[in-house]
Amino acid sequence: MEKNNVEALLKQIGSNIKALRKQKGPGWTQEKLAELAGISSKHLSDIELGKYNVSVAYLCRIADALGVCYKQLLVNEPE
Repeated sequence: MEKNNVEALLKQIGSNIKALRKQKGPGWTQEKLAELAGISSKHLSDIELGKYNVSVAYLCRIADALGVCYKQLLVNEPE
């Protein structure tokens, strides 16, 4: 996969996480999601901005915390 494609995918994943988090309501801050997922809020911020090459383990932990399948973090428009 080319660098531009990887960067675009990371930005899409971050955008999906942010959108799903915001769908949960105003109480769902980055800090809350990070705590539920067992990661630092700095890592979550970087993931949402597409700056961090997120691992599959982190994707699964974030998806579990959001109550969605990890696949929803990878699609163009999360459900």
